[in-house]
Amino acid sequence: MNALVKEFVERCKDEFGPLGFVRKGESFARVKNDVLQTFSLVRYSGNHVCTIKFDVIPLCVKEVHIDSEHYELIYSEPTLNSGEWVYFCDSENSVFECVNELIIAIKKHIMMFFERAVDTNSA
Repeated sequence: MNALVKEFVERCKDEFGPLGFVRKGESFARVKNDVLQTFSLVRYSGNHVCTIKFDVIPLCVKEVHIDSEHYELIYSEPTLNSGEWVYFCDSENSVFECVNELIIAIKKHIMMFFERAVDTNSA
């Protein structure tokens, strides 16, 4: 498993597991009322850049996919590095710092969004 993915998964389990999020691959999801809230680590191929994509999906849709995302941190309010983070997979410190920044961004932007999007009407 990629060092970034491993660190991301472990940190997200610790940080967001108590909030009801469960892991599926590089994605985490929970059901809140009548919606599925998801977020996923996205790594761009060919370079060491990543971001987080997320979604709120009404459970009334015919097919629900945990790894489908409509929003990216790139499109949320301006964040450090414009919503993309660079890491160096050969450096444990770089991976650790990148995941720290991702966790902070998830808490600041995505969890605040999820707190408001708790049902079909608010989503």
